[in-house]
Amino acid sequence: MFGRAYLIEHCFMLEKERQKELAHKIYMTDALKNINDAFVKHFGGYQMKQRFYDIVHEADTVDTKENPQEIIGRISNKLDKLGKTNERI
Repeated sequence: MFGRAYLIEHCFMLEKERQKELAHKIYMTDALKNINDAFVKHFGGYQMKQRFYDIVHEADTVDTKENPQEIIGRISNKLDKLGKTNERI
């Protein structure tokens, strides 16, 4: 199997492996968080406040209230600042 079909199948396989790896990391860190919570409950100490899943998917949940014109303006301002600080040859 070569060509387009192979590439599509390979991409799906890579994504499936990535999802398995992420699920394993989430499962293990949640288990460690539960052990830590039990330890803290009995002996005191620092308790984890956030799950690994929440940290990884934080970028997915960012809700912007900017409209497209504000975003373009913000990016333009940053580019203008970069242009003023960098000398061009």
